[in-house]
Amino acid sequence: DEYWIIPHFEKTLYDNALLLTAYSQAYAKSKNYYFKEKADGIFNYVKKTLLSKKGFYSGQDADSEGKEGKFYVFSFEEIKNVVDNFDLFSKYFDITKEGNFEGRNILHTHPEIKLTQEEKNKIERDKEKLLKYRNKRINPGIDAKIITSWNSLMISGFAIYGNLCNNDEAIKISEEILNSILKSCLNENKLLRIHGKNNLIGFVEDYSFLINSLLDLYEITFKNNYLERAKELTKVTLELFYKNGFSNASKFSEKLFIQFSDMEDNVIPSGISIMVLSLFRLNEVIHNEEYDKIIEKELKINMGKMNNHPLNCQILLQTLYSKIKSFYSIEINGDKKFIYSVHNSLIRVPIFNKIIYEGAKKENIIQICHKNTCQMFKTVEEARNFLESQIS
Repeated sequence: DEYWIIPHFEKTLYDNALLLTAYSQAYAKSKNYYFKEKADGIFNYVKKTLLSKKGFYSGQDADSEGKEGKFYVFSFEEIKNVVDNFDLFSKYFDITKEGNFEGRNILHTHPEIKLTQEEKNKIERDKEKLLKYRNKRINPGIDAKIITSWNSLMISGFAIYGNLCNNDEAIKISEEILNSILKSCLNENKLLRIHGKNNLIGFVEDYSFLINSLLDLYEITFKNNYLERAKELTKVTLELFYKNGFSNASKFSEKLFIQFSDMEDNVIPSGISIMVLSLFRLNEVIHNEEYDKIIEKELKINMGKMNNHPLNCQILLQTLYSKIKSFYSIEINGDKKFIYSVHNSLIRVPIFNKIIYEGAKKENIIQICHKNTCQMFKTVEEARNFLESQIS
């Protein structure tokens, strides 16, 4: 609808993953608690509803008891009978007798309504009461498929949220699910598309999204095994999906009349575009000339698409921007104590087009390369001050 009040009530893993990342980064950049509150809500929902020991489930249905949205909407009388501060609650969430969805109310807030701390506390208590009331209803069904690419998006979402919003549990969960996905690999690093279905080998998005997650978790945890696995999977991905250009399906997939190669982002980013971005990020660490050529070629042949349809090519544009305009390669060298001290200080600086990695030099020194120039810093304070001066 024109006011963006009525949602599609289905909850999908990929939407929540992408939003979790966006809200976390918005909070880190702005320090506006509104964004952290939304990120916390997504984390708590996914942990409670979509998390299993083997991975994240794909989503939750829109319908319950045969009716769309029934689980989430309330009549005027229901709310009046449940909450303690009805006048305040109904004003804040725009509750009316007529409702805003088929005679019932979807709770939504007006951004300009300002509350005192006491009023906020009352609202929170009443939200908890209404939630307990709602949870007595029949829950919408869960789609229990564990899809590699969608799981990879949420692994990154949990890791980024945990890092930027200071939630160690989220990082721990992201590592557990990542390792679960990796353990289910078939021989020769072949990834499954859906876990439990060994006859369906993954598409390029399954590989590229997982590589991206490995790089995210390497950067956040500084565990070298994630970087090594990203290198391995990148090599396998190029063998399976690249021959003078990328294709969506591997040589293990059913043979088609034409090779399908989609570089444009849709409800989720393009798997090929994420592969180009991941290749760029990885190559800032390992400096492989062959990878350089692939990145250059993919950007050149898609320049027309980026120019004519920029909103459909956001990941490619991010890679292009990183290559020709602004990307920060942060190499930390020296003894382990120095490396981890610097890493812990720099990892939350809200610059997102960067890669932080461990170098091989024995001297305690930080090298930051940006715009084809490299600077050396001897202390974490100097390096942090430089990075913070770059934030616009």
